[in-house]
Amino acid sequence: MQNGSVIRAERQRGPDVWEFRWRETGADGKRKHRRMVLGSVEQLTDEAAVRQAISALRLELNRGGGWLKTRSTTLSDLVSHYRERELDPDTVWKTHSTKVTYEGYLNKWILPRWSASTLERWSSG
Repeated sequence: MQNGSVIRAERQRGPDVWEFRWRETGADGKRKHRRMVLGSVEQLTDEAAVRQAISALRLELNRGGGWLKTRSTTLSDLVSHYRERELDPDTVWKTHSTKVTYEGYLNKWILPRWSASTLERWSSG
């Protein structure tokens, strides 16, 4: 089980941001460093608020992303999972305008062309 770490990172422009960092095993079996910007210090005022925001994310990481390994997953399945985890109105690590823009990309460009494609096709690069 991992807890990851939270750091406050400086930005060249704008306020500092909170980042969540962790490691996960990639498809090649090697451990890879990952990080995610959770929000600015203006949105999340202290580390306690940040830790509360990442509690659900930490549970998903510790489950090992098993939903991908149990079956042949289509891009449509992945988009559904992404919408549930990342584009949910309650998530704080993406702004509302970013969520609206990403939904537009998914609906106009990605799903019409690749919704039935399986992820094996994408990972063989």
